[in-house]
Order: sequence, then structure tokens, then C-alpha cells
Amino acid sequence: QFNPVTIQQAGTYLCQAENSVGRSAEERTEVDVLYAPIILSTDPAIEKSVMVHNQTVLTCKAEGSPEPNYEWLQQLSSGQVRRRSHRADLVIEDVGYEDQGEYSCMASNSIGGER
Repeated sequence: QFNPVTIQQAGTYLCQAENSVGRSAEERTEVDVLYAPIILSTDPAIEKSVMVHNQTVLTCKAEGSPEPNYEWLQQLSSGQVRRRSHRADLVIEDVGYEDQGEYSCMASNSIGGER
């Protein structure tokens, strides 16, 4: 019995019985521990300067079960939030003045989410 269940307990478990008469066949079961995403890293971690008309890439790395979905959000000076990408990497091909600002990565799955 697992109480509480932890991420480290995920994996394949084997069961086999043995007594003085003999040994049973081995049975396997797979335990998949579901958990909300944990953001492992973002790149750049703090700040990035980019020349106008150049390309830049922002990267987010998260783990979770089931696999996380990603969303990059840009905080605009007006206070509004602009959705920029639904991938782990946000590629901005031709950087313009409208691309400056604060970005955050959101990783979520059916269990929960983290920003």
C-alpha cells in the first residue's frame, strides 16, 4: 500500500508467490503516478536583449504526468495578456518593439498547472 503515493513509486511491479510446493508464475503491473506539471527551467531565466528584426527563442521545460501542454503568455504594457504560443519553445522570427515585455510559461495537464 502506498500512502501517500509519490512520483518515485511509478514503474513496473512484479508479484510472485512461493511455498513448499512451488512457485507461481510472475505477474507484472504498471503503476503510472499522475501529477501536475512542475516547471524545471525557462531560458532565458531572467532577461534577454534582442536586436530588432532578429530571431529569438524562449524555452520552457516541464515534467508532469500526463505530459504537460505549454502556453507562452506576454504581459502587455496595457495590462492585457497576449497568448503567444502553445509549444515549449516560443520562436519570434522578426523581433519588433511590440515583442518587448514580460513573458511567462504556463505548463498544464488534466491534473493542474504551474506558471
